[in-house]
Amino acid sequence: MVDTIKSLQDFFKKIEGDAESKEVRSMFRRIFQFKLKDGDPFFLEVKNGKFSLKRGEVPNPDFLKDVTLVETDTQTLIDIIQGKIRPSEPLEDGRLWMSSLMAVKVQNFWLLRLFRIGQDLRC
Repeated sequence: MVDTIKSLQDFFKKIEGDAESKEVRSMFRRIFQFKLKDGDPFFLEVKNGKFSLKRGEVPNPDFLKDVTLVETDTQTLIDIIQGKIRPSEPLEDGRLWMSSLMAVKVQNFWLLRLFRIGQDLRC
């Protein structure tokens, strides 16, 4: 069984030094709460240009202000970070859902862009 947190930690570590990744990370501050259909929840915080992954759920999440809910399954997420599918593909076909309040759509875009950067770097 794939350790999703470990796979994501490895992915984000690989893109940490990339100039485009640094630029993207500096543009936003957001928490992404992942709810996996077949796995345990975890969240990714992007703050001050750094990544932080934690198991569990965000305590007292404010989905309007600073938290985006992301729902998918483990395989789809792994396929994204391994570059097997474009980050937008599962969003378009329903395998990936992100809260889409107008105020946070740009924040959601930055997460997809970070995934694409990793794919371009062949992480």
